[in-house]
Amino acid sequence: TSFKYFEYTKKAFRFDASIGIGVTFINKDSVYDLIKKDDNNFVINEIIENKIHSSLLSFLTATWRSTSEFAIGVSAGVGLSVANGSSINLNNYYLGPSLIVGRNERISITSGISLIQVDKLKLGYNLNDALASANESYTRKINKLYPFIAFSYLFKKNKTPNLANNAQIALK
Repeated sequence: TSFKYFEYTKKAFRFDASIGIGVTFINKDSVYDLIKKDDNNFVINEIIENKIHSSLLSFLTATWRSTSEFAIGVSAGVGLSVANGSSINLNNYYLGPSLIVGRNERISITSGISLIQVDKLKLGYNLNDALASANESYTRKINKLYPFIAFSYLFKKNKTPNLANNAQIALK
């Protein structure tokens, strides 16, 4: 027969993939801009902002499974975001503990640290320095750690075929 017995995975270490959304809380981020001083010169200006950086995330989550509605695990992921309203970046990385809720349709709530690229003045450049051209490159990208929270949907169902029970049922 084609009968299969399914049961919830328990007492096992498991990996699940998920996709979701997350926000990173960026505290006191420096944004650099040029202000026109006169006809031929520009001055480097700094604006300090608190930002919320949103991303579309993909996680790999490891959990210890039981028959409970809840599971605790650890997640690592990568984020896709839009920078400055123009370019798509795949340079955000996430790591933290997760709480998985549900048996069949499972949602993960993850918080932890994220590694995000931000702008910093290049060596040799200072605030209020005069630049001859607005096209001159005066910033570089650096990676910094910030806190985040994310919500994601886990793809794989929590039920798996129990081959031992299927064999016993087939013999009866």
